[in-house]
Amino acid sequence: MAVGSEGDLAVREGDCSIAQAAEIAGVSRDTIKRRLNQGAFPGAFRGHGGGPGGPWRIPISDMHDAGLVRQSSDAAADMAQLGDHECRIQLAVARAEIRLLNAHLADLRRLLVSNARTS
Repeated sequence: MAVGSEGDLAVREGDCSIAQAAEIAGVSRDTIKRRLNQGAFPGAFRGHGGGPGGPWRIPISDMHDAGLVRQSSDAAADMAQLGDHECRIQLAVARAEIRLLNAHLADLRRLLVSNARTS
């Protein structure tokens, strides 16, 4: 079983990406990928997008069964934490896009002023 890229948002409640699974379990992405390749997550599936076959989605219940989620951990709380993490990522991406767009807008304004002066 090959391991693909991740990074998409949860496609089904109770599922998470490799990065999210690593964060919940407090282990590295490589550990999650290794466990995935060993068959520790029988409910894992390929989501839409990403590379060939799409990114892996791992059910929280599989992580629990594999002993990677603390017994006291509540899946709903884990998903809420992931939601917060996803929001922070989306906010950082949006801010970076705004910076790029503002720089592009400044360039266009300079070009417009330059063209107005020469005409």
